[in-house]
Amino acid sequence: MNAQDNNNSHIRVISWNVNGTQNPTKLKKCLLYLKSRQADVVLLQETHMRNSEAMKLRKGWVGHVFHSSFDSKKRGVAILVHKKLKLVLLKEHKDEEGRVVCIETIINGKKINICNIYAPNEDDPDFFHKINRLLGKIDIQYLEGTLIRPQTLY
Repeated sequence: MNAQDNNNSHIRVISWNVNGTQNPTKLKKCLLYLKSRQADVVLLQETHMRNSEAMKLRKGWVGHVFHSSFDSKKRGVAILVHKKLKLVLLKEHKDEEGRVVCIETIINGKKINICNIYAPNEDDPDFFHKINRLLGKIDIQYLEGTLIRPQTLY
């Protein structure tokens, strides 16, 4: 999806449930694939990384990494921002369960807030109440991503 601002510049946003990035070969292939798709902002779910490992995502084209993790075997969300974008971080919000990371930013001179939310598969009213409270505090611009899961990477 391309989000267009008033200056006719585009931000290409891609959302992807990667189902784990622990394997170095898989991580490399994922980052190369996202580069080939000319991604500017990437929302990853199920990174399966600890926060201490999240900087492994900052390679090549990736200039900024924002990550929330639970443990190394499940959950984990990340926002990757291309290094060509001029980003000023105003505030970061994340949970301790590896399901939510939101950033309030200025990107290329425009205020843009982005959230990556990996909701539970089961009915969990507490989770959704927490999300509603968080989103009520943030002025969210809804940037719809392109959901992809290329089987050739596995």
